[in-house]
Amino acid sequence: MIKPQNAIKKNNKIFFGINAGLGSGIMNEWGSDYYLTLSGTLGLDLIFPMGNVFAIGPYLSAGLDSYDFATTFGAWAMFRFRNESGIMLGGGLNLLPGWDATGISVRLGGKFPNRIYLFGELTTSSYFYYSYYSGVSATDAVSFLIHLGVKLF
Repeated sequence: MIKPQNAIKKNNKIFFGINAGLGSGIMNEWGSDYYLTLSGTLGLDLIFPMGNVFAIGPYLSAGLDSYDFATTFGAWAMFRFRNESGIMLGGGLNLLPGWDATGISVRLGGKFPNRIYLFGELTTSSYFYYSYYSGVSATDAVSFLIHLGVKLF
């Protein structure tokens, strides 16, 4: 009986990790042509246990998303298994400060028993502006990144 209690106690530790992502996207600039873009980010993830199976916490990533520096703030939820693996789901707000652009971010992935976690992230961003000649115009971008992370503790 002592072994299962120790396994549960070990599973309740706070999850802190770092990740790096790389991917590509499509951008439609000012209603004209579509461009293929490259995206890359670095991020920090934090998960707090909420019982033996469920955990939740914030995340932050920063990097080049589609066509400008971007920061993404959001929250994770993780459904954990006894062997320290888990399924992770998250979402957040994507901000591009240089363009005053905003968008959303959605993440889905998994954590493996060997401190490695992997997830895909879909981000969108839109920038609206007013031009004297063309009225309101917009730049829209969608990116998909694959992230590889390492749990530090």
